[in-house]
Parts: sequence; structure tokens; C-alpha cells
Amino acid sequence: MFQSSSRRGFDWWSLILGILLLILSFMVLRNPGQALSLVTLLVAFGTIIRGIYELWFRQGVRTLLGIKSGWLIVMGIIDILVGFIFIFNRNLGVTVIAIVFAIWFLFDSIGDIRVAGVFKQFHRGYYWFLIILYILQIILAIFMLLVPAISALSIVWLIAFYLMLTGIAKIVQAF
Repeated sequence: MFQSSSRRGFDWWSLILGILLLILSFMVLRNPGQALSLVTLLVAFGTIIRGIYELWFRQGVRTLLGIKSGWLIVMGIIDILVGFIFIFNRNLGVTVIAIVFAIWFLFDSIGDIRVAGVFKQFHRGYYWFLIILYILQIILAIFMLLVPAISALSIVWLIAFYLMLTGIAKIVQAF
């Protein structure tokens, strides 16, 4: 893969990985519903694993430190239940993930407006440009909250374009 001389050989693995990532990105764009369902399953399994970890961690805390934590039991059980709900009711899982994404987008946009004040002292025009962009972000986030399908599609598009850009980067890296 890497040679010690100044000339590096062709990296077949990067080329293959890049092509696979590009194919995967097009598959995600072609089947957004299935892609979002897969994301929901991954979140569900991650949530179940986290719940199991919280229960295990609670037991360790009790054994090692003698401290009982009811919150860890409650959180562990809730995480496990939410994970199973997402597995058996994927539509609910997709909706929840879309709403959480929209809320995150909204809070991030509000935070950006608060931070934009830093740029006011450097260049007022740039400051107002940022404020206008962040207000547009807030409007989009509210729209995403009102229409969760838009938020769900945004998640799929972000995943697809991430895979696409990474695939292109790997193909370039191969040469």
C-alpha cells in the first residue's frame, strides 16, 4: 500500500472502498425510505446496547462503591424499551429521529445567532449576513419540526452526500 520511496504505488483498496461508498450513496438516494429505516434500526440497537451498559454499569457502581443508583436502572430500562419500540414500530422511530434532528438543528441555529455577536466588532456587514443566514436556518428548522418528513429526508440526503464525498476522496486517494 505505502512505499518508502517518494513514489507511492496505486492503492487498490482505496479505489474499491471509494467505488463501494459511491454505490452505497446512490443506493441511499434511490431508496431513502429503506435508508432511513436502516438508520432507525441502528439507533434502536445502539439504544438497547446503551441500556444494557447502563444496567451493567449500575451493578459495577453498586459493587465497587456501595452506591445504589435508581436513575441508572430507570435510564437503562427506558433505553432498552425505546430501542425495542423503534425496532417493532419503525415509523415511530423514523418520526422521533426526524423530530430530534429538527430540534437539534433549531438549537444549533439559535446558538449560532448568539455566537454571531463576536463578528460584530470585526465587520458589521459580515455580522448581518450571518444573522440573516441563521434566521433562515431557524425558519427551516421550524418547518422541519412542522413537517417531519422534510427532516427525515434531510437526514438521508446528509448520509448520502457524506458517503459520496468520502467515496470520491477514497478514489482520489487511490491515485
